[in-house]
Amino acid sequence: MGIELDSGQIAVAALLDEVPRRRRGVYLWGSVGRGKTMLLDAFHAAAPGRKSRWHLHHLLAHLQSTAHDLGGIDRAVAAVLDRLSLLCVDEFHLHDIGDAMLLRRLLDAVFARKITLVATSNYPPEGLLPDPLFHDKIEAVVTALRAHLDVVRLDGENDYRLPGTRPGRFVVGEPPESTAGVTFGFGELCATTEMSTRDYLELAARHRRWTITDVPPLRTAGADATMRFRVLIDILVDQGVELAVYARASLDELFRDPPEVPDLDRIRSRLTALSDGKVHCGVN
Repeated sequence: MGIELDSGQIAVAALLDEVPRRRRGVYLWGSVGRGKTMLLDAFHAAAPGRKSRWHLHHLLAHLQSTAHDLGGIDRAVAAVLDRLSLLCVDEFHLHDIGDAMLLRRLLDAVFARKITLVATSNYPPEGLLPDPLFHDKIEAVVTALRAHLDVVRLDGENDYRLPGTRPGRFVVGEPPESTAGVTFGFGELCATTEMSTRDYLELAARHRRWTITDVPPLRTAGADATMRFRVLIDILVDQGVELAVYARASLDELFRDPPEVPDLDRIRSRLTALSDGKVHCGVN
Protein backbone atom coordinates (compact mmCIF):
# COMPACT_ATOMS: atom_id res chain seq x y z
CA MET A 1 0.00 0.00 0.00
CA GLY A 2 3.06 2.32 0.08
CA ILE A 3 2.81 3.03 3.83
CA GLU A 4 4.02 1.30 6.96
CA LEU A 5 1.20 -0.47 8.78
CA ASP A 6 1.01 -0.61 12.55
CA SER A 7 0.64 -3.93 14.38
CA GLY A 8 -3.16 -3.78 14.51
CA GLN A 9 -3.44 -2.99 10.81
CA ILE A 10 -1.04 -5.83 9.97
CA ALA A 11 -3.21 -8.29 11.90
CA VAL A 12 -6.37 -7.10 10.13
CA ALA A 13 -4.69 -7.22 6.72
CA ALA A 14 -3.67 -10.83 7.40
CA LEU A 15 -7.23 -11.73 8.39
CA LEU A 16 -8.61 -10.07 5.24
CA ASP A 17 -6.14 -12.02 3.11
CA GLU A 18 -7.80 -15.20 4.38
CA VAL A 19 -11.36 -14.09 3.59
CA PRO A 20 -11.53 -15.50 0.02
CA ARG A 21 -10.29 -18.89 1.20
CA ARG A 22 -12.40 -19.06 4.36
CA ARG A 23 -15.44 -17.44 2.72
CA ARG A 24 -16.26 -15.82 6.04
CA GLY A 25 -16.64 -12.05 6.15
CA VAL A 26 -15.29 -9.44 8.53
CA TYR A 27 -16.97 -6.61 10.44
CA LEU A 28 -14.15 -4.14 11.19
CA TRP A 29 -14.91 -1.41 13.71
CA GLY A 30 -13.07 1.22 15.72
CA SER A 31 -12.46 4.93 16.16
CA VAL A 32 -12.08 7.35 13.27
CA GLY A 33 -8.81 7.57 11.37
CA ARG A 34 -7.45 4.12 12.26
CA GLY A 35 -7.16 2.87 8.67
CA LYS A 36 -10.37 0.87 8.31
CA THR A 37 -11.34 2.31 4.92
CA MET A 38 -7.77 2.02 3.65
CA LEU A 39 -7.69 -1.68 4.52
CA LEU A 40 -11.15 -2.27 3.05
CA ASP A 41 -10.22 -0.61 -0.23
CA ALA A 42 -6.93 -2.51 -0.53
CA PHE A 43 -8.74 -5.79 0.17
CA HIS A 44 -11.51 -5.03 -2.35
CA ALA A 45 -8.99 -4.12 -5.06
CA ALA A 46 -7.12 -7.40 -4.64
CA ALA A 47 -10.05 -9.76 -4.03
CA PRO A 48 -11.00 -12.19 -6.81
CA GLY A 49 -14.45 -12.80 -8.25
CA ARG A 50 -17.45 -10.58 -8.92
CA LYS A 51 -17.45 -7.90 -6.25
CA SER A 52 -18.96 -4.56 -5.30
CA ARG A 53 -17.87 -1.78 -2.94
CA TRP A 54 -20.26 0.82 -1.49
CA HIS A 55 -20.45 3.53 1.11
CA LEU A 56 -23.55 2.83 3.18
CA HIS A 57 -25.17 6.18 2.28
CA HIS A 58 -24.79 5.43 -1.41
CA LEU A 59 -25.96 1.84 -1.09
CA LEU A 60 -29.17 2.69 0.77
CA ALA A 61 -30.00 5.56 -1.60
CA HIS A 62 -29.39 3.27 -4.58
CA LEU A 63 -31.64 0.59 -3.13
CA GLN A 64 -34.44 3.10 -2.58
CA SER A 65 -34.25 4.52 -6.10
CA THR A 66 -33.94 1.05 -7.66
CA ALA A 67 -36.93 -0.18 -5.64
CA HIS A 68 -38.94 2.69 -7.11
CA ASP A 69 -37.80 1.85 -10.65
CA LEU A 70 -38.28 -1.94 -10.38
CA GLY A 71 -41.41 -1.94 -8.26
CA GLY A 72 -40.22 -3.38 -4.96
CA ILE A 73 -37.36 -3.64 -2.50
CA ASP A 74 -36.83 -7.36 -3.06
CA ARG A 75 -36.25 -6.72 -6.77
CA ALA A 76 -33.86 -3.90 -5.92
CA VAL A 77 -31.88 -6.12 -3.54
CA ALA A 78 -31.73 -8.88 -6.17
CA ALA A 79 -30.41 -6.40 -8.74
CA VAL A 80 -27.69 -5.09 -6.42
CA LEU A 81 -26.56 -8.58 -5.41
CA ASP A 82 -26.85 -10.20 -8.85
CA ARG A 83 -24.02 -12.75 -9.25
CA LEU A 84 -21.93 -11.14 -6.50
CA SER A 85 -19.49 -13.21 -4.50
CA LEU A 86 -18.21 -10.29 -2.37
CA LEU A 87 -19.91 -7.18 -1.00
CA CYS A 88 -17.84 -4.48 0.73
CA VAL A 89 -19.64 -1.73 2.67
CA ASP A 90 -17.83 1.22 4.26
CA GLU A 91 -19.10 3.25 7.24
CA PHE A 92 -21.82 0.99 8.65
CA HIS A 93 -23.87 3.27 10.88
CA LEU A 94 -27.59 3.33 11.57
CA HIS A 95 -29.43 6.18 13.18
CA ASP A 96 -32.73 5.89 11.29
CA ILE A 97 -35.26 3.09 11.71
CA GLY A 98 -36.18 3.19 8.00
CA ASP A 99 -32.54 2.67 6.98
CA ALA A 100 -32.26 -0.12 9.54
CA MET A 101 -35.22 -2.01 8.10
CA LEU A 102 -33.86 -1.60 4.57
CA LEU A 103 -30.45 -2.86 5.64
CA ARG A 104 -32.04 -5.83 7.36
CA ARG A 105 -33.71 -6.87 4.08
CA LEU A 106 -30.38 -6.54 2.29
CA LEU A 107 -28.44 -8.55 4.88
CA ASP A 108 -31.03 -11.32 4.90
CA ALA A 109 -30.47 -11.72 1.16
CA VAL A 110 -26.68 -11.45 1.43
CA PHE A 111 -26.44 -14.25 3.96
CA ALA A 112 -29.08 -16.39 2.23
CA ARG A 113 -27.09 -16.19 -1.01
CA LYS A 114 -23.84 -16.94 0.87
CA ILE A 115 -22.26 -13.72 -0.37
CA THR A 116 -19.17 -12.74 1.61
CA LEU A 117 -19.61 -9.40 3.39
CA VAL A 118 -16.78 -7.16 4.61
CA ALA A 119 -17.87 -3.99 6.40
CA THR A 120 -16.34 -1.14 8.38
CA SER A 121 -17.92 0.88 11.17
CA ASN A 122 -17.20 3.21 14.06
CA TYR A 123 -19.53 1.03 16.14
CA PRO A 124 -19.65 -2.60 17.26
CA PRO A 125 -22.75 -4.41 15.96
CA GLU A 126 -24.50 -3.83 19.30
CA GLY A 127 -23.91 -0.08 18.89
CA LEU A 128 -25.92 0.24 15.69
CA LEU A 129 -29.20 2.17 15.98
CA PRO A 130 -28.52 3.09 19.62
CA ASP A 131 -31.89 4.84 20.10
CA PRO A 132 -33.56 2.76 22.85
CA LEU A 133 -36.94 3.29 21.20
CA PHE A 134 -35.84 1.31 18.15
CA HIS A 135 -32.77 -0.74 19.06
CA ASP A 136 -34.78 -3.91 19.66
CA LYS A 137 -35.86 -3.77 15.99
CA ILE A 138 -32.33 -4.63 14.85
CA GLU A 139 -31.45 -7.36 17.32
CA ALA A 140 -31.80 -9.85 14.46
CA VAL A 141 -29.29 -7.79 12.44
CA VAL A 142 -26.80 -7.85 15.32
CA THR A 143 -27.23 -11.60 15.73
CA ALA A 144 -26.75 -12.20 12.00
CA LEU A 145 -23.62 -10.04 11.83
CA ARG A 146 -22.09 -11.91 14.76
CA ALA A 147 -23.03 -15.28 13.27
CA HIS A 148 -21.73 -14.68 9.74
CA LEU A 149 -18.77 -12.33 10.26
CA ASP A 150 -15.63 -12.11 12.36
CA VAL A 151 -16.14 -8.96 14.42
CA VAL A 152 -12.74 -7.27 14.84
CA ARG A 153 -11.83 -4.04 16.59
CA LEU A 154 -9.13 -1.81 15.08
CA ASP A 155 -8.42 0.95 17.56
CA GLY A 156 -4.75 1.84 17.72
CA GLU A 157 -3.42 4.90 19.49
CA ASN A 158 -2.87 6.97 16.34
CA ASP A 159 -5.39 8.84 14.19
CA TYR A 160 -3.84 8.49 10.73
CA ARG A 161 -6.23 10.97 9.15
CA LEU A 162 -3.67 13.71 9.71
CA PRO A 163 -3.49 17.14 8.05
CA GLY A 164 -2.41 16.88 4.44
CA THR A 165 -3.59 13.31 3.89
CA ARG A 166 -6.17 14.33 1.27
CA PRO A 167 -6.29 17.16 -1.26
CA GLY A 168 -8.26 20.23 -0.33
CA ARG A 169 -8.30 23.17 2.04
CA PHE A 170 -9.92 24.22 5.28
CA VAL A 171 -9.95 28.00 5.44
CA VAL A 172 -11.15 30.41 8.10
CA GLY A 173 -12.61 33.31 6.18
CA GLU A 174 -14.23 34.18 2.87
CA PRO A 175 -13.50 32.46 -0.47
CA PRO A 176 -11.78 34.28 -3.32
CA GLU A 177 -13.92 35.84 -6.04
CA SER A 178 -13.17 32.95 -8.39
CA THR A 179 -13.19 29.30 -7.29
CA ALA A 180 -12.66 26.05 -9.19
CA GLY A 181 -15.62 23.76 -9.79
CA VAL A 182 -18.91 24.48 -8.05
CA THR A 183 -19.50 26.71 -5.04
CA PHE A 184 -22.29 26.26 -2.52
CA GLY A 185 -23.09 28.06 0.70
CA PHE A 186 -23.65 26.07 3.86
CA GLY A 187 -27.17 27.46 4.06
CA GLU A 188 -28.32 26.29 0.63
CA LEU A 189 -26.84 22.82 1.17
CA CYS A 190 -27.62 22.10 4.79
CA ALA A 191 -30.04 24.63 6.29
CA THR A 192 -32.90 23.55 4.04
CA THR A 193 -35.28 20.64 4.14
CA GLU A 194 -35.19 20.44 0.33
CA MET A 195 -31.80 18.69 0.19
CA SER A 196 -31.56 14.93 0.77
CA THR A 197 -28.89 12.25 0.73
CA ARG A 198 -29.89 11.40 -2.83
CA ASP A 199 -29.42 15.05 -3.87
CA TYR A 200 -25.91 15.08 -2.37
CA LEU A 201 -25.01 11.84 -4.14
CA GLU A 202 -26.21 13.15 -7.49
CA LEU A 203 -24.32 16.43 -7.08
CA ALA A 204 -21.14 14.61 -6.04
CA ALA A 205 -21.36 12.43 -9.14
CA ARG A 206 -21.71 15.49 -11.42
CA HIS A 207 -19.10 17.79 -9.87
CA ARG A 208 -15.58 16.72 -8.90
CA ARG A 209 -14.33 20.02 -7.41
CA TRP A 210 -16.34 21.67 -4.63
CA THR A 211 -16.15 24.80 -2.53
CA ILE A 212 -18.42 25.07 0.52
CA THR A 213 -18.62 28.54 2.07
CA ASP A 214 -19.89 30.22 5.22
CA VAL A 215 -19.82 27.14 7.50
CA PRO A 216 -20.86 28.39 10.96
CA PRO A 217 -20.05 27.00 14.40
CA LEU A 218 -22.29 23.96 14.48
CA ARG A 219 -23.84 24.88 17.82
CA THR A 220 -25.51 27.79 15.98
CA ALA A 221 -26.60 25.70 12.99
CA GLY A 222 -29.06 23.40 14.73
CA ALA A 223 -29.30 19.61 14.75
CA ASP A 224 -30.97 19.17 11.35
CA ALA A 225 -28.45 21.32 9.46
CA THR A 226 -25.57 19.68 11.33
CA MET A 227 -26.88 16.24 10.40
CA ARG A 228 -27.06 17.22 6.72
CA PHE A 229 -23.53 18.63 6.92
CA ARG A 230 -22.30 15.34 8.36
CA VAL A 231 -23.96 13.34 5.57
CA LEU A 232 -22.64 15.74 2.91
CA ILE A 233 -19.01 15.58 4.08
CA ASP A 234 -19.20 11.77 4.33
CA ILE A 235 -20.42 11.56 0.74
CA LEU A 236 -17.93 14.04 -0.72
CA VAL A 237 -14.97 12.37 0.96
CA ASP A 238 -16.12 8.89 -0.04
CA GLN A 239 -16.60 10.03 -3.66
CA GLY A 240 -13.07 11.45 -3.77
CA VAL A 241 -14.22 15.01 -4.46
CA GLU A 242 -11.60 17.77 -4.25
CA LEU A 243 -13.02 19.91 -1.47
CA ALA A 244 -12.37 23.40 -0.12
CA VAL A 245 -14.25 24.44 3.03
CA TYR A 246 -14.47 28.09 4.06
CA ALA A 247 -15.67 28.48 7.63
CA ARG A 248 -16.52 31.29 10.01
CA ALA A 249 -14.32 29.78 12.74
CA SER A 250 -11.47 27.38 13.41
CA LEU A 251 -12.10 23.64 13.64
CA ASP A 252 -11.95 23.82 17.44
CA GLU A 253 -14.60 26.53 17.49
CA LEU A 254 -16.63 24.88 14.71
CA PHE A 255 -17.09 21.72 16.78
CA ARG A 256 -17.33 23.28 20.26
CA ASP A 257 -20.59 22.35 22.02
CA PRO A 258 -22.29 21.02 18.87
CA PRO A 259 -25.86 19.68 18.71
CA GLU A 260 -26.35 16.06 19.73
CA VAL A 261 -25.69 14.60 16.29
CA PRO A 262 -23.87 11.25 16.05
CA ASP A 263 -20.56 10.69 14.24
CA LEU A 264 -19.31 14.28 14.34
CA ASP A 265 -15.87 13.02 15.42
CA ARG A 266 -15.58 11.38 12.02
CA ILE A 267 -16.46 14.62 10.22
CA ARG A 268 -13.98 16.63 12.26
CA SER A 269 -11.31 14.05 11.44
CA ARG A 270 -12.13 14.32 7.73
CA LEU A 271 -11.95 18.11 7.75
CA THR A 272 -8.65 17.91 9.63
CA ALA A 273 -7.26 15.88 6.74
CA LEU A 274 -7.76 18.78 4.34
CA SER A 275 -4.79 20.94 3.30
CA ASP A 276 -1.46 21.11 5.08
CA GLY A 277 -2.69 21.40 8.65
CA LYS A 278 -2.38 25.18 8.74
CA VAL A 279 -5.38 27.39 9.33
CA HIS A 280 -5.41 29.54 6.20
CA CYS A 281 -6.90 33.00 6.45
CA GLY A 282 -9.29 33.85 3.68
CA VAL A 283 -10.31 37.19 2.24
CA ASN A 284 -11.86 39.39 4.94
